Amino acid sequence: TAARYLASKKVVATVLSSREISEHIPRALRDASFFSARTIYAGHLAETQAEITRLLDGRAGPAEIRTRMKMRLEALGYSPAPGEEGSLTDLSSDLRTNLIIAMQEAEARGYAVWRSQQDEAVLTVWPAQELYRAQFRQKPRDWRTRWNEARADLGEGNTSATYAVSASGPFVALRGDRIWRHPAVNRFGRPWPPFDYNSGMRLRGVKASQAREKNVLKGRAFPKPARDPMDGSIRSSSAAGMDAEIVRAWAAAFGARARVYKGRGGIPRVAVAPDAGAARQVIDGALSGGDATAAFGFPTAGALEEISAAIGKPVRPEIPLQVSAADVRHILKAHGAETRTGQHPVTTEDIKRVPEIVAGPGRWRASTPQEKGSYEGDAVTFAADTGERISFRVTAGKNDPRITLKTMWIEKQKDRPAD
Repeated sequence: TAARYLASKKVVATVLSSREISEHIPRALRDASFFSARTIYAGHLAETQAEITRLLDGRAGPAEIRTRMKMRLEALGYSPAPGEEGSLTDLSSDLRTNLIIAMQEAEARGYAVWRSQQDEAVLTVWPAQELYRAQFRQKPRDWRTRWNEARADLGEGNTSATYAVSASGPFVALRGDRIWRHPAVNRFGRPWPPFDYNSGMRLRGVKASQAREKNVLKGRAFPKPARDPMDGSIRSSSAAGMDAEIVRAWAAAFGARARVYKGRGGIPRVAVAPDAGAARQVIDGALSGGDATAAFGFPTAGALEEISAAIGKPVRPEIPLQVSAADVRHILKAHGAETRTGQHPVTTEDIKRVPEIVAGPGRWRASTPQEKGSYEGDAVTFAADTGERISFRVTAGKNDPRITLKTMWIEKQKDRPAD
């Protein structure tokens, strides 16, 4: 799970500093990206990501990765600016390479632990957690001030957090409490550690009886399992006050997976779809009775125009393309053993190619009655130049618009009618 989390991130090369990234890149983009401040070598970043993924699987060690990072940078002709040798801004220094490896590993493992805790049984026995110092630091951060500032900002009625009376806390709150994401406590905004660069602070569970003693848990107000950011859903965040050109340039690295748009009140926002692995997991899981859904990108501007014309109504720019396990089973049942003249049987591998197909040459049009079947809502079909016809349901609801895969046909070249 930790390895899958890290591998899902999109490599983004950037000239921006850590501060500039924090100020001008929306969180939805940051969380989905593998990057390092002022690192313009995309290939180097991709190799580093792959190596740390192997580390998470137990197939590589930090020393080996560090050596490879330095060798690649040397081969690229990199040299630090005069006076920066050996410092954190020197991409090839021990300080910098160790920080990158440690932070990426800690984030991925932190996610895996957090995900394992999103279970009602676990949350009933260990409903709270405590931030504590696990590793010594020469210059420890002032966590007492950070914690109490976050607690005061949230307000007494909006957090279960204890008041920290000393440098060692107590820093206790229910799992899922807003304080764990508060910027005063958590630089990165994720509900799992690390909460800051090179931090020696960790989390440990607090039993229900102890949580009650600290007045953190009241009655039977146990926390509920949180939504998994790797569940295949679209992630969005505000881009208000950020440099629009910088946001668009970063989003461009994601291609069809990211969309910059105007939300309510004209406020700029960014939406990011999961990587292709999410849709593949849904498709594979469909065969064993899964019920998941995953987005796999957004229609291009040209596709949006064709879809809008086909259904006779505007389609919001952030509407995602997605696939559900139920629809995969329907396609395989209806067309998996196709025997009609001129058509190929559809396989799971064909369905996995849907994102690639709809990004290729072809056109969107209104679905025919045959393609719609018993479905009475809006439906569109992508007729690919390569012979596939892929139909989608269009639900442009106010709060949850989506374009969901409905069915798929694959026609033989020689028998394909003009579409």
